[in-house]
Amino acid sequence: MHSDQEEKWIDRWISWADINTGTKNRDGINHFIQRLKKDFSSLDGRVEELILPSYITWEKGELISKEPGNALKITKRQDSKKKILFSGHLDTVFENDSSFKHAIRLNNRLIGPGVADMKGGLLVLLKALEIFESLPAASQIGWTILLTPDEEIGSPSSYSLLVEEAKKHDWGLVFEPAYSDGAIVSARKGSLNAIIQSKGKKAHAGRDFFIGVNAFDPLIAFAERASKISSETKGVSLNIASLEGGGPFNIVPDKASLSFNFRALSPEEFEKGKQELKKLYLRLQNEFASRLSWHTLAERPPKPFDDKHQKLYEKLETAAKKLSLPLFFRTSGGVSDGNLFSMAGLATIDTLGVKGKNLHTHEEEADIDSLFEKATLTVELIKELAISDVS
Repeated sequence: MHSDQEEKWIDRWISWADINTGTKNRDGINHFIQRLKKDFSSLDGRVEELILPSYITWEKGELISKEPGNALKITKRQDSKKKILFSGHLDTVFENDSSFKHAIRLNNRLIGPGVADMKGGLLVLLKALEIFESLPAASQIGWTILLTPDEEIGSPSSYSLLVEEAKKHDWGLVFEPAYSDGAIVSARKGSLNAIIQSKGKKAHAGRDFFIGVNAFDPLIAFAERASKISSETKGVSLNIASLEGGGPFNIVPDKASLSFNFRALSPEEFEKGKQELKKLYLRLQNEFASRLSWHTLAERPPKPFDDKHQKLYEKLETAAKKLSLPLFFRTSGGVSDGNLFSMAGLATIDTLGVKGKNLHTHEEEADIDSLFEKATLTVELIKELAISDVS
């Protein structure tokens, strides 16, 4: 059973999830921002709605420029000697034409678009800060909330903003969902999304086959050779996501493209893998008659569990012990904006959101009770940081 006050938070959660904020749904994201301005007004912070630059994406075999939704920035006590950057994303993977439109409640679970990733996390942030701002410790620390519209596609438009803000703060707290068993992510793999385009020469596949240049040939060679880079023991993977182009059976295709995702857990393996893939691409340019072009769409480096992160996680452990909450960590092959904060030198915990599972599917669900548990844990963590030395 939940109290009447808790039920109001759950109702708000459902109403947030019912607002479609697919990454491409710019109007939906900007509508959600207006809702958040109202809901976050209880924090009495300085509110800014930011227009971000366009980004390049891949649709129907073509590179196109798109306008993202806006970002929301809320700040308080910016003259403080210690500052926390709270971060989350407004977008989900469910676009406006998705049939997965509304959240439903089943006992202690919410099932719906973005209930875990990450409308639930945004609610944890709001509830935690409402509690913290009522405490005497609030005067000891400043903060920035930065909510962006494009995390689900690698943060291409908000990349510079995220890195710039990270450099101004002492700690980063991101409200991506925790694992369904409550585990918090420690280290994360780095991720690279890229497209290789190939331009050959069209010809009749029967009469003029040998004067044509098949645009698929170098891409098939890339897929075969690049896949060998994958190594489970090294934490390295190369996923060929798509191979597009061509047309009628009797025409040598003159246009084709290949998209891929590369991931590695260690910074060393990530850099090594990128260099190997680029070298392979350059070799294929010389081996084949097709003209090739490489386009990086999104890149976020690994988030290692290094000394600065371990010190922050120790603060989280202290907070959990005070609340008698179990706490354990696990690496993840997924990426978040926490990867960018880490790259900028900011110690970051990036799974302070609700417990969730089946992310990015029509079975996405969140644990309702975890909203209140994680908010309480976040409050205790902020209190620990407020009395900590910046190091």
